[in-house]
Amino acid sequence: MCNKLIFNKKLIFKLFLYNSCMSIWFKDYSDIDFGDAAKNIDKSLGIEFLELGENFFKAKMPVDERTKQPLGLLHGGASCVLAESVASFAAFLCIDPSKKTVVGLNLNANHLKSARMGLFMQ
Repeated sequence: MCNKLIFNKKLIFKLFLYNSCMSIWFKDYSDIDFGDAAKNIDKSLGIEFLELGENFFKAKMPVDERTKQPLGLLHGGASCVLAESVASFAAFLCIDPSKKTVVGLNLNANHLKSARMGLFMQ
């Protein structure tokens, strides 16, 4: 019983190492150009998709007249648009688009720190 438990731990460790080296994306998107990727509300708010790594997707959004509330701080709804846009785009890159599609179903946001004009949210 004890040897079987040790074997299972080794197997789990090997699977972890194997999976931690794999990309999370459906296929190799290393040649994708994000220059024109922002559409609709993403483009209106100035969201730019920057970088696709092995297990991350990075974007930024300016805090300017388009994204601030009357007090000059980043509007909470704008930060939610950034989160939803990046999450949906990344989820789409994880699936086979000929078989499935993705949409955002739920977003829960806690705004822990304010952002002022001139900064970028990443």
